[in-house]
Amino acid sequence: PYNESKTSYNNNSIGGYHAAKLLRYQELIDRQIRHFETDESQKWNKKKRTQFFLQLKNKNVLRMLNCGWIIKSNGKEVGYKKNSLEWTQLGLLTPLGDSWFVSEIDTVENVNEELKSLDSFNPEITAIVDKRFSDQITEFTKDVSDSIWLDQDSYKPNHLTYILKNINSEKLAVFSEIYYEKGWNAYIDGKIVPHFRANYVLRAMMVPEGTTKIEFKFEPTSYSTGESVAYASSIILLLLLGFVSYREVKRKIEESQVE
Repeated sequence: PYNESKTSYNNNSIGGYHAAKLLRYQELIDRQIRHFETDESQKWNKKKRTQFFLQLKNKNVLRMLNCGWIIKSNGKEVGYKKNSLEWTQLGLLTPLGDSWFVSEIDTVENVNEELKSLDSFNPEITAIVDKRFSDQITEFTKDVSDSIWLDQDSYKPNHLTYILKNINSEKLAVFSEIYYEKGWNAYIDGKIVPHFRANYVLRAMMVPEGTTKIEFKFEPTSYSTGESVAYASSIILLLLLGFVSYREVKRKIEESQVE
């Protein structure tokens, strides 16, 4: 599932293949997700399916990645629909969604401790944060009335919009999106605001009281710089072509006048 791209063509997937896959995400797969290889020659019956779920390495990591189904590579569904009773009985609880608020943080010394801390934590309650981001964290609370969700109507891969309601105090939000500092910017009310890494691979940010909308935009400096250089180069090229054309026309006019 982590070295093929068919699934990702039609579905959101926590697997898939890319030649430039982030090493951090591959480490998460190897350390926290990857399960034993099943024998495809055996009949995929309910007993074996149960064994498959029970031997997934870290179900809470699947929850924070918003994983709601497990399917076979040929596209046939072999998992359980989220919220089903059987799903809960297997210990693979429902996914946490596109974003959620937490009530506490666990600050760790380095990335190694951050990855190890995922062995046993509840992502619905706790966010694991490297101490290098501690200066961005202020006092916060979590209330049952808080709500945050991804606006599917305006969804774009490079522009994510989250709608919030009942934000009556400072909050700490975790987003089920991969943290990538070289390009993603966070905005509140059109102003860029800091965000940081949590749970080894995800994004998190402090949410001020009264916030109603959060946006993430992919705006890599290299792309904007390249666009500016390409635009300037095009203008220079057009000016050169115009200048050469002008000189050529002028030369022909002068030659015709001499004759």
